[in-house]
Amino acid sequence: MYGTLSLTDLLSDYANQTVYQYNLDRMWDQVDAYLAARNRLVQGTFDLLADRTTERIWRDGGLADDFVFQRLDEFAAPAPQKAAGSSFASGAPLEKWGVGVQWTASYFDRKTVREFALQFDKIAQADVDRLFNELQRALFTPTNNTAYTDYWIDRLPYTVRRLLNADSTYIPNAPDGTAFTAATHTHYLARVAALAASDITATVDTVAEHFSAGQLRLHINRAQESSVRGFTSNFKPLHSPMVEVRGTTDVVRGNLQLLSPNDREIGLWDDKALVSVKPWIPASYMFAYMEGAPKPLVMRVPETGLGGGNLFFEDEHRHHPLTAQFFGRYFGFGTRNRANGAILYTGGTTYVSPTIA
Repeated sequence: MYGTLSLTDLLSDYANQTVYQYNLDRMWDQVDAYLAARNRLVQGTFDLLADRTTERIWRDGGLADDFVFQRLDEFAAPAPQKAAGSSFASGAPLEKWGVGVQWTASYFDRKTVREFALQFDKIAQADVDRLFNELQRALFTPTNNTAYTDYWIDRLPYTVRRLLNADSTYIPNAPDGTAFTAATHTHYLARVAALAASDITATVDTVAEHFSAGQLRLHINRAQESSVRGFTSNFKPLHSPMVEVRGTTDVVRGNLQLLSPNDREIGLWDDKALVSVKPWIPASYMFAYMEGAPKPLVMRVPETGLGGGNLFFEDEHRHHPLTAQFFGRYFGFGTRNRANGAILYTGGTTYVSPTIA
């Protein structure tokens, strides 16, 4: 989505006119259409991993005990059984983010359409950068935020949890009945020694064991592509349509996308996980999840509908939209399905959180 729907392209025919010469209302029409289209693109990108919600807190958990079928004779009645519940609270944060603009009449009288469009394009890019930074923080940080306070509503404190991280909270049994030890089971992994195919397989399997159906996906940074391709016993590549594959080697159906080397599917791992290069995966990290299962994250937005990128000002009835104080949005990511995601840190043998701006 980077570089898509550039406001600079939309207004290139009027590049040397000032904003006032172009007309402030016409300029707003262009900006408004740009924001609407861009917000749809942004939301479509994040919908792959996060459900949009206004919910801030929920209760997770289940039954910590199991029922046991008893053998009965013709006249016997089974003894009553009860399964004790185990539940805990989780939530999603909501923060206000923005870039100050405060465009004035003098600014619009002096600045050309091109200069304004370039400024706005940069602001919009900063918005996308922040969204991806917070997505990274929600997924790659292994420790729960136990001190979050919802200061936008009532200052209620609650815990924002991460993927499964050995915090002793309840974990449902696997579909085959396998139980997990909540105090030790974690989805934040590190390589055992030098990076091996078994490390990547273990990461994929850490997700797969929690679900009975879905499409496994493995996202990697472009810097790891050559390493992943080197594990030829586990990785089957997609090929360019310009390459004619001959011989007896198994080939993955589909074509390698050539136009976006930083954002594309490149092959199949262990005949079960689609491997993709993604620009938002930090170097030295891999992320596996199950597409089709409940998504790992929620993207919390305010009930007022201000979850998209917007221009904000104090009194919308007295100001032209382009005389806003700042551009920004309200949002926050929380982990909802804690089992649907596993992180592999390839830079060492102990998991280390990435540095996130």
